Amino acid sequence: MNIQTLLKSVVGDKEIILPEKSPVTLPSIEITEENIPLSKIFAMAMDAEKAAYNFYQNLAQRFRDREDIYKIILYIAEMKLGHYRLFEIERENAEKLRIMIQSGQ
Repeated sequence: MNIQTLLKSVVGDKEIILPEKSPVTLPSIEITEENIPLSKIFAMAMDAEKAAYNFYQNLAQRFRDREDIYKIILYIAEMKLGHYRLFEIERENAEKLRIMIQSGQ
C-alpha cells in the first residue's frame, strides 16, 4: 500500500487542505555568524531531525489501531533517526577538520 492509498483510506473523499505552517515544532535554524563552524550547522540539523523523529513517534501512537498506518509512520520516524545519525557523523568529521585546519595539519 502506498502513502496516497493510505491517506485516502483515512480521509476518504474529503478535500485535504494543507496548513500554511507545519504542525511539527522544529527548532529554528539561524545562522547569525558569517563564519559559523560547519559542525554547528550540522548540530542544528540534528536538532531538527530529532524533533521530527519525536513528532512521528507521537503521531504513530494515534494510529495504533491501524497497523498499516502505524507501521508507515514508524518507518518515517526511523528515517528521521537515520538522518540524525548521518548529521552526527558529518558534525564529528567537520569538527575534526576544523581542528586539523586550526592546528596547521
